[in-house]
Amino acid sequence: MNIPYIPHKELERLWGHGFVKINQIDDTDNIGAYITKYMTKENMDERLAGQKSYTMSRNLRKPEETTDAEVIEAVLADVCVKRVAYTAEFESEYYGSISYTQLILERSVTLSAYRKPQASGCFPPLWGVCKPLPV
Repeated sequence: MNIPYIPHKELERLWGHGFVKINQIDDTDNIGAYITKYMTKENMDERLAGQKSYTMSRNLRKPEETTDAEVIEAVLADVCVKRVAYTAEFESEYYGSISYTQLILERSVTLSAYRKPQASGCFPPLWGVCKPLPV
């Protein structure tokens, strides 16, 4: 990022909501996980237990998830995986063996580009929402 340097006192004045603590974040691909870990470590106040300590930006794009093996194979064949951020395996009485992997990709992708349209003209649903074909 090309953010100009702002002296600490000036940043506090501009912020106007109390103190400001600045930490430089280097060499991390998953900034959200880094900040979440930092926030949970720092905020151990029992009075705030169970309350949200942050909100999501209005225009923030949510990560897409899929269980469609064909879509996963197509994405992995097309995009370079920078690294595996998280992986877990567990057993479910209903689904059997479950494997979860979160990948950091070299570039952003939209899963709908890898899905085949259904007879209805919609892509298979993501989070239960059927999206119309792109124009």
